[in-house]
Amino acid sequence: MDWVRVEAQLGVNLPDDYKAFVSAYGSGEFMETLMLFHPRGRAGGEGLNLFDLWRSTSETYEHLSRSGGDVPPIPVYPDPFGAVPIARSISGNVLFLVPPRNAGEVWSVAMDMGEWLLFEAGFTDFLWEALQGGVHPVLDGEIGFEQIGVLD
Repeated sequence: MDWVRVEAQLGVNLPDDYKAFVSAYGSGEFMETLMLFHPRGRAGGEGLNLFDLWRSTSETYEHLSRSGGDVPPIPVYPDPFGAVPIARSISGNVLFLVPPRNAGEVWSVAMDMGEWLLFEAGFTDFLWEALQGGVHPVLDGEIGFEQIGVLD
């Protein structure tokens, strides 16, 4: 996986635990509810392409901002220090990686469910908590990961 290219396009270095998980497992469905996108996912309807998710999510929040809709409590990519969308639930809720504001801090995870939920944990810690049932009913399906989509 060419993370240098992905991070150059994004303009930020993503957390290592997230990159390792996506590199190992690819795109797919986690616990039957969360669709994890991949930088090499085929664009369009055949894959879960991370760049497509970034584009559509930023367009959605930009439209909301212009139309006077609810402004998210944290900035969203491509804003500086913006939360980076990486997954979407089957009901359309977006999961974000939230970059640290200060040196020495760690990334966290947030989900827009109409209200924003912030998980003070890194990506893999968030997944572990989900497996243990410690996450809001965002992830309440059968434990597992099923690869979905085609990688280019």
